[in-house]
Amino acid sequence: MENPRHHRHSLFWPTLLVGVGLIWLLVNLGVIAPISVSSILQFWPILLIVFGLDILFSRSYAWVGNMVGILAVGGLVAYLILTPHAAAQISSQSQQENFTVPLEETSSVTYNLETASEPVAIYSLDAISEKLIDANITHVGKINFSAVGTTNKMVSLSETSDPSNWFTWALTSTEMKWNVGLAAGIPADIKINGGSGSINANLVGMKLQTLSADLGSGSSVFSFPQSDQEITANVNSGSGSVDISLPEKTDITLRLQSASGALNITLPTGSAVQVEVMDSGSGGLSLPDSLSLISGDKDSGTWQSAGYAKATTKIEIKILDRGSGSISIN
Repeated sequence: MENPRHHRHSLFWPTLLVGVGLIWLLVNLGVIAPISVSSILQFWPILLIVFGLDILFSRSYAWVGNMVGILAVGGLVAYLILTPHAAAQISSQSQQENFTVPLEETSSVTYNLETASEPVAIYSLDAISEKLIDANITHVGKINFSAVGTTNKMVSLSETSDPSNWFTWALTSTEMKWNVGLAAGIPADIKINGGSGSINANLVGMKLQTLSADLGSGSSVFSFPQSDQEITANVNSGSGSVDISLPEKTDITLRLQSASGALNITLPTGSAVQVEVMDSGSGGLSLPDSLSLISGDKDSGTWQSAGYAKATTKIEIKILDRGSGSISIN
């Protein structure tokens, strides 16, 4: 009588097909950067090992082929999600572009930056620069850029992925990155819609008026400039960590909505600070010992530093919504 085990079929190949569909779906949803078949083929030594294991064990032990397929797909998907820079770097349709706008008669500017999976560096241009923005971008997909207005300008920069390029065959190892220089001497409002790439925004030297940041899964670092005018910032963090450094001798109102990522705020030494927590949340909260609770309780209340009411410059931090990530103010 024929052994019934010989009729067992490995699910290795169906699992791989499901994995391809899953990766393609995540590309279309913007969770990972567009990649190509040729990009995946750079992992051919692993593919040979996986195929060999399936051939060796699938006839006698079908579960081995099933497990190998699941682990291979799961490992690749996890790699592309957890290392978004690598996903961007192995993309097939990379290109380098420069986007710039002359300063001309600009008296104020609003920057709208919608980032993607590439790491982003935002910094202040030299004070003598005649440019309102100077962006050097190595990317995939399509960059959308516009600048409107005469004295009061609005500059917008975003990226649109093209899922149709997923099956192209060209291969490049060029590093994807946004380098965005912004004018130093012009009053500026900055709006950032973050993606899966990291953001390093060193705004020191700029005439920042307001910052609005709606962040994604990438880690973010913000360094605020010193100013003789009040700065207002609204930061809505995502699953990525956020680090914020505040300057000396500057009035700042910082409104925070945190999610699952850790949020760390560094205060200048000896600053006058008030922290108002409006939502208890599930994440931990760490405050400096120099702050005293003046109302509410340890989960939802208001803390102040000594002499806050009479200080000439003040830092006011409002925690509007607390998620599961820890918040540390030090």
